[in-house]
Amino acid sequence: MQEASAQAAKLKRARMYMEALDYVEAIKMYNLILEDHDVAEAKINLAEAYRKVNDTGNAEFWYGQVVRLPEATPYHKLYYGMMLQRNGKCELAREWYQQFVEAVPDDLRGQYLLRACDYEEELMKKNADIYEVEHCDFNSDLDDFGPAIYKDGLVFASERDRNPVVRREHMWTGNPFLELYYVPVKEMEPGENGACGIFMYGRPDKFSNTLNSKFHDATVAFTRDYSEIYFTRNNLINGKVGTDDEGIIRLKIFYAKSLGEGQWGEMQSLPFNSDEYSVAHPTLSPDGNKLYFASDMPGGFGGMDLYVSEREAGRWGPPMNLGPDINTEGHEVFPFFNPADGRLYFASDGHIGLGGLDIFYVEDKGNGTWSEPVNLGYPINTNADDFSITFTENGTCGYFASDRAGGAGRDDIYFFRKVATPVEVFVYDAKTQQAIEGAEVYLDCKDVTLTTGYTGKFSVDLKLDECCNFLAKAEGYEPANVQGCTHNIALGQKVVLEIPMMPATDFELMGTVYDDATGLPMEGAVVTLENDCGQPAAEPLVTDVDGRFYFKLEKDCCYKVKAVKDKYLAAVEEGICTRGRDESETFKVVLHMQPTVLVPGDDLTQRSPQNETEYTYRDLT
Repeated sequence: MQEASAQAAKLKRARMYMEALDYVEAIKMYNLILEDHDVAEAKINLAEAYRKVNDTGNAEFWYGQVVRLPEATPYHKLYYGMMLQRNGKCELAREWYQQFVEAVPDDLRGQYLLRACDYEEELMKKNADIYEVEHCDFNSDLDDFGPAIYKDGLVFASERDRNPVVRREHMWTGNPFLELYYVPVKEMEPGENGACGIFMYGRPDKFSNTLNSKFHDATVAFTRDYSEIYFTRNNLINGKVGTDDEGIIRLKIFYAKSLGEGQWGEMQSLPFNSDEYSVAHPTLSPDGNKLYFASDMPGGFGGMDLYVSEREAGRWGPPMNLGPDINTEGHEVFPFFNPADGRLYFASDGHIGLGGLDIFYVEDKGNGTWSEPVNLGYPINTNADDFSITFTENGTCGYFASDRAGGAGRDDIYFFRKVATPVEVFVYDAKTQQAIEGAEVYLDCKDVTLTTGYTGKFSVDLKLDECCNFLAKAEGYEPANVQGCTHNIALGQKVVLEIPMMPATDFELMGTVYDDATGLPMEGAVVTLENDCGQPAAEPLVTDVDGRFYFKLEKDCCYKVKAVKDKYLAAVEEGICTRGRDESETFKVVLHMQPTVLVPGDDLTQRSPQNETEYTYRDLT
């Protein structure tokens, strides 16, 4: 009785920790409970807590226990699959993704993740030689992420402040709260052909005592002239904390104007901030009049969605969701608008990727529509969380954050150098000019096959002074091969490559051999087919009682058909040509064979022509 009461008390305390988002203490309590008792609730919440603190190894283990419980939901199976994929076990993850899709078919996230393993090889290979990635030496042993270019350096968020006098820890992780830091950056050796060179980093210091608060301050964006700053922080302004109905301090975006010499004016809250949901991760369009951000406000498609607000007459308008082509049932976060290429980059765990958060980009097609998300692939993306990308002004290098193995802390900042130029490939019907969805294009220079989306397009990066053959195949079309080269192209300059595909043509030859003396079909005639285009000669065939024959013909050839039989003169038909024809066609011929010797007593007039429609078949392809 006393033991049961103690167990109930522990469960109550653990629930309180979970509700307060104090996952560190919740993990301790649930592990303590499970040492002595097998409690389904403890296993479920322990798996959830480990996932929340991004401990994928322990999360995988406990979700593996949870999915076998009667209390397991389809979403536990989804999360189990996600943890397996994060830990490099894609084939095992596929089974659990499949079970989730069958249970919740309307959740597109499951369908995307189920397909992710099929694209793993493609994502690992397509950009492997395009990006050079380096770990930055200013990282701490805790979280560092959210890099943003600022004048001659980099502003980023970090947990590195372990102040022994005023110790402030985030319950979620048990680490110090995030603050904004600035690190000077100097290019020591310039790169070639416009590429970034070798950089040296100074000592990181706190960016602004005015902006940093006692809670989280992170992910900033600046106008191009650095006159305004937009940044994410907990719901705190003028020293007052705002919470939602559950007592949770949500995230908001604040902005301030520069006063010069590193000083900032009064902080102001954006009009669409709320105590009831989070608004975070700002990025600005080049003209400073569009603000993209992430939010879990009501009316979205999943967890965190991407939104845009437009500034008119100095005021920010109502947020507009970027729509289902970008947003999924998962999380879309950390947007960055790159002025160099006009693309919107973001991180997502809901699209097809290598696991965890992957970095994607989309292009604005106008009228509120966007292109399909493109995964940057390895080495930018891995099966860990990869996010918060930013580019330098010329777009040839930049920074991003990742919790991949080999870092100094949990989330670390990495530098990347792009040594290629973007190539947009457009595959379309040569007759109708309509885009071809699902075309598979093999790139011989990368030994990879990429697939077009509904726009008929995909993007790939090629090194400078490189040529590549693009071999396109699509159902119902003839194969097409186009060569693309990046000669005399500046680094970062976009190349457009078009691949028109002709609808597949089907050519066939149907014929009948007749005995010219009787007018009856000829049985036993040997029919041969010759061509002038170097194709192997067709196997001869022998007509049956109906005298008919059938051949499949190749494109761009001319043919001669010939029928022979003992005691008959050969019959020949020439000039059967498919060359120059772009539509399917059936050629029909009749061959009349004259006997060289009449057989006495054979009353040939008793036979009548046959009307059967069956043919002896020979497929030359």
